[in-house]
Amino acid sequence: MTLVTKMSRNARLSATARQMMVFYRRPLSTPAAPQKSMLDTWYSTFGKSSVAYATWLVFGILGAELVTGWATDAVWNSVNYGRTFDTIDWTQFKSEDDDEDDEEEDEDDEDEDEEGEEDEDDDDDE
Repeated sequence: MTLVTKMSRNARLSATARQMMVFYRRPLSTPAAPQKSMLDTWYSTFGKSSVAYATWLVFGILGAELVTGWATDAVWNSVNYGRTFDTIDWTQFKSEDDDEDDEEEDEDDEDEDEEGEEDEDDDDDE
């Protein structure tokens, strides 16, 4: 083989190899338009305007405060169940004597109210 024949054969191989490489690199379909990331969407909605950004901050802070407040209260109530005023079963502490005392106090209060009304009527007569 001559030197020219070897060079033309190498040239043909390299051209064929180049074509194969191009064939494998070529996508099967056209690429889709790039999608906006979540950050791009957020910026186009809230980041471009100072008013929108301030609104985002206010509602974000209030929302975070509500969520953390609710979570903290839920944990506190679950740990202290039965120890707080709202969760104690007050019927356990009720006794018969307490009912009688309350009734007597109510009767005394009614008597005092009637006496106060009579005193006011006496002042009007004068």
